[in-house]
Amino acid sequence: MPKTCHHGNPTIVLPRVDHGTRSVVLWDDTRTIIWQSHQIPWSSETEYVRVNAWQGNFVGPARDWAILAPGTYSAHWFGQSAPDHEPLMTLNIESQVLFEQVFGDTVIGEPWESHGTWQKSTCGITPVKEDAWLFREAAMHGELMAQFEVDRSSALPNKHGLVARHYNASTHLRVEWVGSETDEFIRLIQQYSDGSDKDAAGVLAEARVQTNSNRIEISWQFNGSHHQVRLNGLDVLTITNGFMGGVDVVGLFASPGTTLKKTRMVTTQHVPRLEIEHESYRASVQPGNVRRLSFGPSGLSDQNLFWESGIQFGHIGGSEIKFTQGASLVATAQGPVATRIQWDGPMPKFVEQSHDVRGHACGMATFFPDHIVIRDEVLAWVRRSTGPDIDVLSRLLSSPARIATGEDRHFTPISMPADGVMTSLAPPDGSAFPVAMLQPFDLSGRTCWLQTMIHLRVPDSTVTPAAFFGWHCPHGLTGSYDFRAAPTVPGQTYLFEIVVSWFFDGDAALAEDDLLNRRDDWLSPMQAVMTHGRAVMYDTTVEQPREAVSFCGAFDRSMGMYTFEAEDEHCEFTLVPTHSDRLTRRGIGIAVRGLSANRLATWKCNDREIQTPGDGQVQRLPNGDAWLWLSSPADQIKLSVTTSPDT
Repeated sequence: MPKTCHHGNPTIVLPRVDHGTRSVVLWDDTRTIIWQSHQIPWSSETEYVRVNAWQGNFVGPARDWAILAPGTYSAHWFGQSAPDHEPLMTLNIESQVLFEQVFGDTVIGEPWESHGTWQKSTCGITPVKEDAWLFREAAMHGELMAQFEVDRSSALPNKHGLVARHYNASTHLRVEWVGSETDEFIRLIQQYSDGSDKDAAGVLAEARVQTNSNRIEISWQFNGSHHQVRLNGLDVLTITNGFMGGVDVVGLFASPGTTLKKTRMVTTQHVPRLEIEHESYRASVQPGNVRRLSFGPSGLSDQNLFWESGIQFGHIGGSEIKFTQGASLVATAQGPVATRIQWDGPMPKFVEQSHDVRGHACGMATFFPDHIVIRDEVLAWVRRSTGPDIDVLSRLLSSPARIATGEDRHFTPISMPADGVMTSLAPPDGSAFPVAMLQPFDLSGRTCWLQTMIHLRVPDSTVTPAAFFGWHCPHGLTGSYDFRAAPTVPGQTYLFEIVVSWFFDGDAALAEDDLLNRRDDWLSPMQAVMTHGRAVMYDTTVEQPREAVSFCGAFDRSMGMYTFEAEDEHCEFTLVPTHSDRLTRRGIGIAVRGLSANRLATWKCNDREIQTPGDGQVQRLPNGDAWLWLSSPADQIKLSVTTSPDT
């Protein structure tokens, strides 16, 4: 039986062989080899190969692919391709439908974002007065289709088409149909910035066509650097072009006099993704970025604040772990206190399977009830820049972002015109990390302040050069705020700590004070005074475990939790503020190790048993660790946890 899957880079299970080296080939249904693995030296650990550009090569008619197109394939040992040899494996690759929509019967809304004005017509939607666009997140590889109805009596030429790999209005690919009463053309265009005030549009391929119909259906397959365009079911363009953009945004556009009727996109690209839901927010994470943050569960707007990359980590400018088929993503803890996600993988340049791998990324994101903590670790192998990007939906911003750097307690508004041009976010005094940034969003008339703190932990931020910059897309989509260590030193590891929180209502001054309060508490956490058990603390002047680099006293900055070790099923301690000024803490996380997993844990705060959910939340991990989220901690906190037999 063929194995059916939606993964365009599937795994081929190998039988055991007792000698030599071999390679695997993949046939399509015409018995043509379209992929061949590298030589595989046999060992007991070589149990499978993955069909990608790293463990082999796409060849023949598939030489420009990054993923398998839908179809039936069979795997064989190279050289054993006679009909009497049974295949190692037969694969049936099926597309997954990312979206399918008929326009005109529903109101255009999220996940679609529009630029220009559309109005309903009898059989779809039509631009009003000038060209209009629609965008949504989808995939880097796949097949995008749309059907249009044109009015050939218009005095002006009709124009419509499809967009893929949309980085911004100045950088993307698009297929464009242009027609009048006498001529029709179909073009594949690369939009790019030529360094001048105006963007350039390069025609990669063009064909004169004749449809003899007012109904125009365009289908565009883009897989790796292979592009194939069909018009009303007929092949019209086939070219190779390597532009990727590192993004999965696709779009549709049309001019007045054209009706957009329906669209559909399918793909076999697989990107691991995990969804997180707390009482007050939803988030979505994949290797390389937190791609969604919304507040629907709390009764507020379900509008995603982010666009494109969202909070991007594992990022060297132009080279990233995002979308990489070789990346792993796993949830190592999940519960009311926190969901903890870990990732690991290579950082290829632009294409997710490029042989030009420029670094390695790993890290962890911990999703608490009211904030997110991200540990972003990058080993850079090139001289470029590294650090997080905060990519938001710029049209939701109600006023300019406000930034404070270093030890500065003054926030500076940063205005960025929506022209796609880079704007410096660097402070005039040259100070750099840590960065505190506020971004005000208008969510159905209510202000949400997104609060971001970025701290460069390794190497020393006081001597590491930095570059802060940003831009806003003219289409009103990406508002990108980039905070980088630059230039990177090849062979150097860079470790960033990113804390993301939110503050509703209130003016800028209140939101600023709240963020500065969080920054102060993060950089100078409370001290632990032990009564029983021990605080997990490290002397970094001598050899210590790897986790030691993230600790400040008993505070583990990789997760944003105070960490302790129980003794004889009991741990007791007091957290004492280090600041002379009193800080108002919205909540703190506690982790206690060394407890037995098969026993009940009882928490006390200031000698009173903690009640959930009023006082906070508790969570046990399979290894016995006990976590506590304390909602409204006092200035000085005495805490204890004790386990007892589970009766």
